[in-house]
Amino acid sequence: MIVKYVLFDLVGTLVRFSAGTTGTFRAACQSAQARADRTEATCPAPQAGLLGLLRERGYKLGLVSDTALDPETARRAVEHLGLAECFDALVFSNQVEAGQPRTGLFRAALEQLGADPGQAAYIGDSLEADIQGAAAVGLKTIWLRPEAGRAGEVADGDIADASVAALDEVPAILEGWLRQEFQRAEDLRDHGLAQLELAYHEGFVHLEAAESALAEAETIYRLAGATTPLIGLLSGRAAVARARGGAEELARAAVWLADEVSLLLAAGRDDEALLARGELSGVYWQLAVADPAHCLDYLELGIKLASSSLEAARKRELPQVAAKCAINLARLLAALANADRAEAQEHRRSARELARLTVELARERDPEEAAAARLLEAELILAGTGPEAANEAEGLLQQAEELIMGGQTGRYWLGQLYATRARLAAVNGNVQEAEGFALQAQRILDRFQDS
Repeated sequence: MIVKYVLFDLVGTLVRFSAGTTGTFRAACQSAQARADRTEATCPAPQAGLLGLLRERGYKLGLVSDTALDPETARRAVEHLGLAECFDALVFSNQVEAGQPRTGLFRAALEQLGADPGQAAYIGDSLEADIQGAAAVGLKTIWLRPEAGRAGEVADGDIADASVAALDEVPAILEGWLRQEFQRAEDLRDHGLAQLELAYHEGFVHLEAAESALAEAETIYRLAGATTPLIGLLSGRAAVARARGGAEELARAAVWLADEVSLLLAAGRDDEALLARGELSGVYWQLAVADPAHCLDYLELGIKLASSSLEAARKRELPQVAAKCAINLARLLAALANADRAEAQEHRRSARELARLTVELARERDPEEAAAARLLEAELILAGTGPEAANEAEGLLQQAEELIMGGQTGRYWLGQLYATRARLAAVNGNVQEAEGFALQAQRILDRFQDS
C-alpha cells in the first residue's frame, strides 16, 4: 500500500546524544529549558527541516517515544526541542502497556492518525525495541543504523524493510516505495483492463479478476492523491458494473463515469470527456431497464445527456464519439417507446434513424458498435410492426451477422444475434426455429454470466 503516514522514534533517532554522554531524555529537556546551546543533544533544527519536507509532500507525521516521563513533561520536552508543531500525533510509552516490543505504542499512534498499519512507516534506531514492535503491528520499517553504510541495506536476519545511515536518506526511501506502488498500480490497471476485454470475448467469468485488479489500482492512486491515472481505470470499473447489471452496480458505474468526466475536463481532455458522457448515457439506459420505479427519470437524464453529447461530438467531428452517443440515444428512445405508448411510434422512428446514423459512423472504426446498431434496428422493427416487416428485419440481421462473424466483435454479440433471430422466427410463426435460436443464444450468453 501507499505510505501516507510516517512515525518517528525520538531519543536515538530524531534526537541523538553526543558520544560518552549519560544524559537522558529528561536531561535533554532540562538542557533545552536552561541552556540555549543545548549541548547535551544534537540540535534538532535539521530534523525539523526534514519533518517539514515530509509534510510538504503530504505525509502525516507521528512521534512514538519510549520514555519514563509523564505525558505532559514529555510533551513539553518535545516542544522545547522545537519539534512538537511538526507532528500530527504524539504518543509516549507510559500511556500504553509495558513490555517489549511495545506494539501498543504504534497502535495508539495509528489510532490518533486514523491510519491503517499498511499505510504507515516507522523510523527507529533499535531493532529490538523499535523495528520489531512496528513490524509486529504491520508497519513498514526503516532502521537508523548506528554505523555508516549505504541506504537501503539491511543485514541478513534484520527485520527492517530498509535502513539508513542518516535521516536525510529517509525521503529517498519513501520515494522509492512510492514508485514501486505506482508501478504495481500500473500493472494492476493493465491486467484489469485486459481481463475486462477477455470478459467480452470469452465470458464474464473474467469480470471478478478485472474488478479485483482495477479496484486495487484505484485504491493506490487515490491514496497517493494521483487523479490523472484514474482516467480509463474508472470507465473500466464502470464497464465491469455494467456487465454485471443490477441497479446498485449500475448506480456505482454512473458515479465512476461522472468522476471520470470531471477528471477529463479538469485535464483539458474535452474529446475524451465527451466519450465518457456517451458511456454515461448508456448507463442511464441500463438503469432505466433495471430500476422500473425510476425508469422515466433515468430515461430523461440519459436522453438529455446523449443528445447534447451527440451534437457536440458531430460539431467537433468526432465520429467514434458520435457513434457511441447515437447508439445510446437510440437505446434510450427505444426504451421510452415501451414506457410511453402514446408516442411509441415516433420514439421508435427516431431510434431507427439514430441506429442508422450509428452504422454510418461506426462501420469502419467500430464494427461491434455497428453490429449492435443493426440488431437494435431489427428489434425496433419487430417490436413496432407485424410479420410484413420480417424481410426488412432479416436483411438487418444478415448485415449484423457479417460484422459479427468477421471476428471483430466478441461472442457476446453472437449470442445477441441468435436471440434476435429467435424473436424474428417467432414473428414468422416458426416455433421450432425460434426455439433453436433461443437455445443457441442461451448457451452463448450463459458464458457471460459472472460465476
